[in-house]
Amino acid sequence: MERLGHLINHSVAQGDWSPFFFRRNGTCLSHLFFADDLILYARADVSQALIINNILSAFGNYSGHRVSKNKTQICFSAAVSDSIKAAISDVFGFRVVDSLGKYLGVPVIHQRLRCSDFDFILDKIKARLNGWAARTLSIAGRITLAKSVISAIPVYFMQTMILPKKVCNDIEGLIRRFIWGSASPTQKISLINWEAVCQPMQSGGLGLRRMHNFNMAFILKLSYSIVTRTSSLWVTLLREKYGMQETLP
Repeated sequence: MERLGHLINHSVAQGDWSPFFFRRNGTCLSHLFFADDLILYARADVSQALIINNILSAFGNYSGHRVSKNKTQICFSAAVSDSIKAAISDVFGFRVVDSLGKYLGVPVIHQRLRCSDFDFILDKIKARLNGWAARTLSIAGRITLAKSVISAIPVYFMQTMILPKKVCNDIEGLIRRFIWGSASPTQKISLINWEAVCQPMQSGGLGLRRMHNFNMAFILKLSYSIVTRTSSLWVTLLREKYGMQETLP
């Protein structure tokens, strides 16, 4: 794959490949490697498609690898016309999609997220809860499982995106019903105010995390990286896109 990266960089340097720019005269983005996956960025026209196709063919001749048309997709911006989409798709023979789906469970490309986009997190929690018999566990056992297992399920996604408050509340609702021994969506009467339950143990609570606050802690960690990790590509692109160079050190 390193050879392919060199071919792409050479084409960009020669002015043949038109990469994506987050802002005028900013950092360009032509390709990203993800382990065994690759995302290519270019201007949406047939001439660019031919250049990319030639580079992929040259790499295939050099390495013996071939692009799998069944596993490769093309995603266009909203401004691209259907005729151009069809023409470019014909050059490659790849399927046109509205989204590249998920990478390691996280959406690769997405617009403004809706609450329904996070249903998969709630489904993961429900599937885990369905495997446990809440009524046969002591309340101490349910609290332990809630803290060590259930609360950990959304953590991976919280590290990269802001979950809507409704989703955080729904997650807490599932945890709350499990702790109080409710086996159905009908909530039992809570023995203690949920705000008190989520207080630190030193303050008389059970140490359960409020999901929204936990999510914001991860986002603050990302914000710290934007200030300190200025050499990282994702930080550079975000700072350029939102004009942070003038306001951040």
